[in-house]
This record gives sequence, C-alpha cells and structure tokens, in this order.
Amino acid sequence: MAIKEKLYKYRAVKADGANVRGVLSANNENHLYERLEEVGLHLIKSSEVKGGAFGGARYFARISLRDKIQLYTAMGQMMEAGISVLEAIDHSRKNASTSAMRDLLNTFHQDVYDGLKFSEVMTKHSNVFTDIEVALIKSSEERGDLSVGCDALVHHLTEKDDTRRKIKKAVQYPAVLLVVISGALFVMMAYVVPQILEFLKVIQDDIELTIFTKSLISVSGFFQNYVLWLFFGIAALIVLHIALLKSSLAYKTMVDKFALKIPMIGDLIRKIEIAWFCNVLASLYKAGIPVINALKFSNEMVRNEVLNSSISMAIEQIKQGSTLRDAFNNTGEFPSVVVHMISIGEESANLEETLNKVCEFYRKDIDDAIQAMILLIEPILTIFLAAMIMWIAIAVFGPIYDLFETMI
Repeated sequence: MAIKEKLYKYRAVKADGANVRGVLSANNENHLYERLEEVGLHLIKSSEVKGGAFGGARYFARISLRDKIQLYTAMGQMMEAGISVLEAIDHSRKNASTSAMRDLLNTFHQDVYDGLKFSEVMTKHSNVFTDIEVALIKSSEERGDLSVGCDALVHHLTEKDDTRRKIKKAVQYPAVLLVVISGALFVMMAYVVPQILEFLKVIQDDIELTIFTKSLISVSGFFQNYVLWLFFGIAALIVLHIALLKSSLAYKTMVDKFALKIPMIGDLIRKIEIAWFCNVLASLYKAGIPVINALKFSNEMVRNEVLNSSISMAIEQIKQGSTLRDAFNNTGEFPSVVVHMISIGEESANLEETLNKVCEFYRKDIDDAIQAMILLIEPILTIFLAAMIMWIAIAVFGPIYDLFETMI
C-alpha cells in the first residue's frame, strides 16, 4: 500500500549559502530531505502544511504566466534535442526561477518517475494548468512528440501575455491620472474649499451668491459630512458587483452585454476575445484535436458571456452538420471579415493558417485601438480637471469680485 504524501513548508539553504523557502510534498521529513538534496538544497527546518492540499494549491497558484512560458520553452527545446521527459523536468526544476515553480517540478519529477504521463500530472494541478494546456500536451503525447504541444503553448501563452500587457498599459496611465485627480479634488473639497467658503458665508448677506457658489457650498458640505459614507458606499458597491459577477449568470450577461455597447471599449473587448479564441483554436487544430473539442476548449478562453453563449450556439449547429461559416455567421456576433476568412480556411482545408491570419489582423487592430483609447482618455480627464478648477475659481472669486464692485 502506497504511503500518502504530505505537504511540508520548508526552509533550506543553497550551496552558495542563500536561504530558500517553499512547499513540497513528501512521505515524511527524511523523504523531504532527499528530494531537496536532489536539487542542491540542504534542509534546515520543515513543518507540515495546515490545510493539506488546499494550502499547497494556494502556494502553487503563485506561479505566473511567464513562469509557465519559460517552462514550456525549456521543455520544448529539450524535447527537440532528444532529451527524455524525466531529464527535461530534472533540468527545469534545477533552473527554476521561483521557489513555487521549483517545488511544483519536484512533484512532477516524482510523479513522472512513478509512471504518470506529463499531462496526467498536470491534471492534478488544475489551479495552475488550464484544460487547454492539458489538452495540447495530451494530444502531443499521443502523437509521440511533446515538443509540438510545448511550442504551441509557448505561442499561445506569449500572445496572451502580450495582450494582457497591452491592456494593462492602456488602463494604467488613465487609472493613475484618475486617482491623482480624485485625490486632488477630495483634498480641495474637504479641506481647502471649506476655509475659503467661510469667508463667502460672511459676505453672503451683502451680495447674492451665484449658482456656482451655492453648488460649491453644497458639494463641499456633502464631502465634509458624508465622505466616510461615500467611501464605504463605493467600496460596498464594488464588492457587491464582484460577488454578483461570480454568482449570477444573468447579472454577468447583462454587464457583458452592456460592455460590448460602450463606444471604443466594446469594440476593443470584441477584438480581444475573438483574437484569443482564434489563437487557441489554431493551436488546438494544429495539435490534431478534433474540431468540436477544439472549439469547446477555445470557448473557455472567451470571458464575455454574450460571445461565449454565441460560440456555444455555433458549436451546437456544427454538431448538427452546419459549416463553420454558417454557424459563426448565424450568431451575429462575429464580424463579416472573420466569418469570410474562416470560410476560406474551411474550404481550402487550411484552417490553422487562416485563423493565425485573423489573429495577426486583430493584433494590429488591438494595438491601434489601445493607442487611440489612451490618446482619447488623457484629454478627456484633462478637460474634466480643467472644468472642475474653473468651477471652483468662478464660485470663489465671483462673489469676491461682486463685493468689490459694491464697495466702489
């Protein structure tokens, strides 16, 4: 009877004296010591992880997209060089850039040594590896060439990482600018403006205050009296929104449908989702996965519920004998150029190349759309800030000017 492995937190030291911390599975502390020695680490202290597998899942969830790209790149290159899977894993774990990846590959090495396939070990870590990754590796194993699946995953994950960085770039600057503007307005409304308004309240019996001044007094008073309620209210709405997105399909569908209708942003979301879908479909199709299964796996990449449902409808139509062209055209969610290019690929039996061309086409469009959005958001926020300053200036200096006129 096999001994059930436990999870241990450990502190170890490298040959150069550097301290290393991590989590690793082992039968007991002696077994843990042996497994760490295999990768050049000397155990100093260890303790069993509370929460068992759940605690380990949280630890391995720290593995990033770039960590996986590095793993698949190294594995693919070593597979092409004729190195065995076990030796490739051993080399990768000794050269892992993070403790979480090293510990995960330690687990992989033991499981593969015990007779499991690489894809079977991946399924044991569903919090790290997606169904698409498992499907590509499994298909490559069945064909006897694991490097094909690794290369396809490097291409797919690199595209995904590139798109994420572009979206982050598009959001980062406007977000920072918005926070700075909001912070400046908060300080002005809560501290600076009230002091100025004290003087205006003194002279309001001598002159008639304008609508700008009255509105500024009201807004400043609201900030002073209800700022904490405003803060907690916004925080509560954000938490409620996130909870409903996770728990209510109807609410998520409504939000996603609204998102697609937002000028510029909706078009960008559609392009990103379609590009990811086509990229995954091309990789899965190249790996020899049947079209229906490839479509289902690819649809998992689509986060927008409206587009996801449309693709699910298309898959059902294809099951019933419809062509890819007709099925995607009937959804009404795919642009005509995409449907036309899919039709060409289907008729020429060169679907993979056509899908890659769709990705390339949208990649350029996404870059242009992100740049256009950045260029548009910046002046909008600048105009908003200028308008707020103008409003405060008119509200404050207008009554003072009127007072001077009455004194002349």
